[in-house]
Amino acid sequence: MKENGRILDLAKDIINGERQNQYGDAEDSFSDIAVRWSWYLSKKLGININLSRYDAGMMLVEMKLAREIHQHKKDNLVDACGYLGLVSDMIEDKKPNQWILNEITGTYNEK
Repeated sequence: MKENGRILDLAKDIINGERQNQYGDAEDSFSDIAVRWSWYLSKKLGININLSRYDAGMMLVEMKLAREIHQHKKDNLVDACGYLGLVSDMIEDKKPNQWILNEITGTYNEK
């Protein structure tokens, strides 16, 4: 009988090894991405946009899914699983609804 979820093991190995060594802490990386994307979108659209690290993580998942729709590549699915795992880890020890609300509104009262 084959084991289900093998891609999750691969994603876990990558986010705890290769990618972590390349890009550092995921929360820091997602925060940096959110700042850069917020700046770009604010300039492009002429309105103030304030993306959170949660937004950045979820948008990276969407990017991988968009690539997968165009053409299947296992890397797309592995990376999407990895990004979801990292987002989940960011909220795991916090009150999820409050954390997401803080991320969306840009208020960071809880750590």
